[in-house]
Amino acid sequence: MNRYTFTSKQFIEAENKHEAWELFADNSFDFAANAEIDEEQMEKVQDIKHLYALLNNGVYEFCISLNDGLISRKFIFPKGKKIEIENCIDGSKQLLIEQELMDKSITNVGYALSKGALYY
Repeated sequence: MNRYTFTSKQFIEAENKHEAWELFADNSFDFAANAEIDEEQMEKVQDIKHLYALLNNGVYEFCISLNDGLISRKFIFPKGKKIEIENCIDGSKQLLIEQELMDKSITNVGYALSKGALYY
């Protein structure tokens, strides 16, 4: 498998999910704000203030629009002054302050937000 021909079907069928995810999530996959998101059912998170307002109103399920019509599903919860992100692809969790949330070397949520690719 190489990063240019790797498909979501291959990921699902892969025996070594960790290795498959590394290929699948390679940096060659960029965010695509125009990917196939049904905007009648999902709405774009406008900015960090909008994200906090959604969290305060009980909205916790989000997705990031990726190239090729793919999405990355996340659950995001307020935890005091921090935010917990649960990545549905592998069940991993991150507990972050706002500065870390916006640092793309730590998580892709803030970067997606800045690119208009975070939906709820």
